[in-house]
Amino acid sequence: MSEESKDQIRYCAYCGHSLEKDRVYCPKCGKLSVKLKSSNNDDQTLPTNKKSNHLEIPERICSNCKSIIKSTLLNQCPICNTKLEEIPKENIEKLGKQASFLFTGKKLIAEKELELKKDAWNFKEGLSKFSNSILIFITTFLFIIIIYSSIYEGKTPPTNIYSFMINILPEIIFGILPIWYIYSKNHSFKKIGLSLNQRKIIIILIIGIAGGVCLSLINIFSNILIDVFAELGLEKIIPIQDSINTNLTIIKNTEIYWIILLIALNILSSISIEILFRGVLHNTLKTRYKNGIINKIIVISLVTLTYLGIFTLLTFEKVIYFLPYYIMVNVFLGIIFEYSESLYTTIIAQCFLNVFSLIVVYFSLF
Repeated sequence: MSEESKDQIRYCAYCGHSLEKDRVYCPKCGKLSVKLKSSNNDDQTLPTNKKSNHLEIPERICSNCKSIIKSTLLNQCPICNTKLEEIPKENIEKLGKQASFLFTGKKLIAEKELELKKDAWNFKEGLSKFSNSILIFITTFLFIIIIYSSIYEGKTPPTNIYSFMINILPEIIFGILPIWYIYSKNHSFKKIGLSLNQRKIIIILIIGIAGGVCLSLINIFSNILIDVFAELGLEKIIPIQDSINTNLTIIKNTEIYWIILLIALNILSSISIEILFRGVLHNTLKTRYKNGIINKIIVISLVTLTYLGIFTLLTFEKVIYFLPYYIMVNVFLGIIFEYSESLYTTIIAQCFLNVFSLIVVYFSLF
């Protein structure tokens, strides 16, 4: 072998095994390292570890829960909401946009999962807005009870058209916080399903009205079930028939302008409930449970159970009678929302049900 050929023999830098021409990986140790044996100093130079220009995202430790946050976007701890030490602006500019993760003490979470989007709920963000809205609702509900108790000195307040309207007020509050949050953050109302495609307006109206008709049929079926429950003896344990008859009589004997106001309040209540339960909770759960029939069933079931849980705590006696109605209505609205992907359809369906029911009772159409 000539001296020139010997000079060009290549060897693995780790195990010293000779390498064939153009061979990159060592066949003996499998490592990516090549040493060129040559008489020239330049050829003998081994690859050196150069300092990378890639800057590492600095780690910040939460002063409260001690979570390690490696992120340039977050200003507060995603676990306990404690304010984090700020990263100098010049460092952020040098870092640019890099993939980053957060270690919560239990698992590593991609920063993307916690990043707020303008047109979709982040899981924690959505649950936060939902729970805060429920807290405001319960606070308002209890406040009204306290006011009633102070005015009537602990006695049962009279049932009239005014009490109907006052009792609807907490439900109207449901959707105020999500709407204000989206507006104040300059987010898109697509986040709660209120994006309207002009081409689909007719389809949305048809689905909404058809849904309202189906809900009215569910309501009629529910009234039949209530009568069946009463005949089976539930009326003796939890009397409700007299209360229902009293409510119907009040509506029938009320002036038309109060009925119009009651209809308006019911419409606001329907919109508010749909914003919170479908627009916030349903859409938030969809970020955790992706596409698929099973996942859609899980989401609809969780929303239904949450709705039942809240109203069971506040109106236990009514829930026993109206349990089948609440389940059927929420499942049906969940299916409509999944199919149409528009909150307008469920709002139209709910409004149709409430308006139709009041008109039927007031004018004694049936």
